[in-house]
Amino acid sequence: MQSVSAKRAVTAVLFVILLACGTPTGGCSCSPLTYQIHFVGFVTKNQAPVTGTRVTASVLDTDCQSKAGALVYLAPNGAVIDSTGHYRFELQTSKPDTLCARLVASAGTDSAVHDSVRVQIPSVDTVRVDFTLP
Repeated sequence: MQSVSAKRAVTAVLFVILLACGTPTGGCSCSPLTYQIHFVGFVTKNQAPVTGTRVTASVLDTDCQSKAGALVYLAPNGAVIDSTGHYRFELQTSKPDTLCARLVASAGTDSAVHDSVRVQIPSVDTVRVDFTLP
C-alpha cells in the first residue's frame, strides 16, 4: 500500500506533466496556430517603378478605428519595392478575423494611401494593392 505522501508526489508529477503538455507552448504541444496573409502589389509613377519606395501598413479591427486584437505579426518596416516596382510583406494573426488595413506607399515627398482595405482571414492568403504616386 502506498503512503499518503507517495500518492501526493505521484499526483503532483502527473499534474506538472499535464500542464507542460496541455499548454499551447508547452514541451509536448505544438505552437499556437497562426494565420498569415501577404500584402503584395506594385508602386509606379508615370507607369515606371519608383526606386526607394517603402510600403507600410497599419492594421485595425473591422471598425477601422480600434487596434486589432488578433494581430500577431506585421512586418515592422513594411517592404521596399524591388527594381520592377513590386513589394510584398506578411501579416499574421492568432485567430480567423476580418481586419481593416491602411497601406501607405512613400518615396521622398510623394506618397499614396489606401484606407480601409478589408482583409478576411483565412479566406484570403494574398491581398493585392497597387499604388500610383502623384
